[in-house]
Amino acid sequence: MEDRAKKKFGLFMIHGFSGSSEEFKDLEEFFKNKGVAVKVPMLLGHGTTPEDMINRSPEDWVRQIEIELDEFSGQAENIFLGGISFGGNLAIHIAGKHGNIRGLFLLGTVIYFYNHFWGKLFIPIMGFFKTYYAKRVKPEHFFDKAAMDRRKAYPVAPLKNVIEMFKFIDRRTKKDLHLVNVPTMILHSANDSAVNPKSADYIFRNIGSSAKELKWIKNSHHNLVIDEPRREVFQTMYDFMIKNAKNI
Repeated sequence: MEDRAKKKFGLFMIHGFSGSSEEFKDLEEFFKNKGVAVKVPMLLGHGTTPEDMINRSPEDWVRQIEIELDEFSGQAENIFLGGISFGGNLAIHIAGKHGNIRGLFLLGTVIYFYNHFWGKLFIPIMGFFKTYYAKRVKPEHFFDKAAMDRRKAYPVAPLKNVIEMFKFIDRRTKKDLHLVNVPTMILHSANDSAVNPKSADYIFRNIGSSAKELKWIKNSHHNLVIDEPRREVFQTMYDFMIKNAKNI
């Protein structure tokens, strides 16, 4: 009885660093209308205050995702895992060792920020003098001006967590990529002002999967799930799920 109740598809999406699962509202609506089971957890330390985030680490988020993903896996025959921005980095780590994933979505995933080298060098020094880094997100960064209202994220990021993120990229993401052998769709904004687009090229070259696609999205901010072409992004993801599902 339990197997007959399963949906054909399940989508588990991880939001970005200092972001919120609330940014996935349009994504949830799109996929639920397609009959897809959707799970968009709020990462620990998010959705409250930046002070809460300081007490958390990427290791906490990995453990949280592993537990919630295991619980979600029983809801569908084909489970697809994905993440946006640093959520994609967490997804890469999980996909490299989780046997029940049918496919992976990486949206604006980070390998290189702009001025990446200087960030790695100076942010730890800044951490001795300040606690938070103020983000510089403006309405002109978005192609759809209403996207600013759909954005749900902390206005500042704890420098302690920023330092941990840089370390995770080098020590986990780059080393985990070759372990990923499930079909992977990489989507990245051609106009990304936060994450250097060469990140997508690096992931495409180094990911272990032989079934991989890279699609550049035009007229979008870094956050592909809230800006103007978001429904194009959702449809691309859904088509990829159909293409790579088992038992259809």
